[in-house]
Amino acid sequence: MSYARARLWIGISAVGLNVLIASSVVAFDIPVSQAWVILAAYVIWMMPFDFLGGWWLPTRYGRSKQSLRAFLIDWAWGALLQSIVFIACSASILWASRLFGFGGGVVALLFCGVLLLALRPFLLNIFSRPTTSGASFDHSTVSNLVAGWGIASTPIEFRIAPTTGFTGGIVGLLKPQIVFPDHWRTILTPSELAALSARRSLTVSTGSYRRGLLLAGAWLIVAYVGGCWIAGTTNTGPQTALDLMRTIAGTTLCSFLGLLILPTFSRAAARRLDGMTVGHVPKELLQSALEKIDRVQDDEPHRPRGVELIFHPVPSVALRQHRELTAERAVPWNLARQILYLSWIVANPLARAVHCNTGQSLLWIYPPTD
Repeated sequence: MSYARARLWIGISAVGLNVLIASSVVAFDIPVSQAWVILAAYVIWMMPFDFLGGWWLPTRYGRSKQSLRAFLIDWAWGALLQSIVFIACSASILWASRLFGFGGGVVALLFCGVLLLALRPFLLNIFSRPTTSGASFDHSTVSNLVAGWGIASTPIEFRIAPTTGFTGGIVGLLKPQIVFPDHWRTILTPSELAALSARRSLTVSTGSYRRGLLLAGAWLIVAYVGGCWIAGTTNTGPQTALDLMRTIAGTTLCSFLGLLILPTFSRAAARRLDGMTVGHVPKELLQSALEKIDRVQDDEPHRPRGVELIFHPVPSVALRQHRELTAERAVPWNLARQILYLSWIVANPLARAVHCNTGQSLLWIYPPTD
């Protein structure tokens, strides 16, 4: 079995278990009044999936050289930080709902989402570290190449990460910054790095980055409203710990629908951004970079259509070779996976159960992207 397919089965199993548990909470009125009991149980039932997806599979298939001890430290920090965020956001929603009703819970949800995005750079520093050796040379070379293609270069940072699954991304609300994995400097030429930098710079300059964040936030509000409807708390919002638990379970079920629907929008946005990029950058450079990156990640350039449709918001290399329109306009970049991190604010257990990030704390904060 390939690495990609093995990860997919772990993700399917983890998501399936969490959906079954959420369904049971909604259906059977489980009388649990202490949030920490549910939280502790969540950490425990995710342990086998975290171990398999976070250390065993990446080590077996050569995707990570991280020792078991280092993995356990990373995992413990990740589980602790996520648990703190889950508790803090859940308590904020409960408190706001008690004081101001349903609308207060929604406002608390929005506030927690903005705060979580603001904390993302801090969390990034916990699980990765910045590159120092030779990085300034790469920065200047890449920036000069991007400028030569007529694109305003967004600032770049290279980070050393414990897994090749880390693809970096874009971070920052007011002054976005591009983050690249350090090991890409060893597998890509400066021109190929510049092609990827140009693509992410266009993601920022066209407004695609912010549109993806806004729509991800909107989806989470819709999922929360759906969770309240399932829990029967749409009039006042959750007022008790049991109300909150049922609302979180209902929101999880609504988020599960997003896992099935939203990858299609993310693939379309990725291909549109590819088209925008090749309007400026030599097409062969972008294709070469994408092929090399795929080889050190899933190494799955071709996927069955059904698997691609449901499980993969990042299109395969083969799919990305199709011609796309080059008109530069905002698209919802990375929508499906932006939601994974943002859904911490609704204590969504699926945030770390999907195949792309199971067991890898850094990828809970920065799920792999295009």
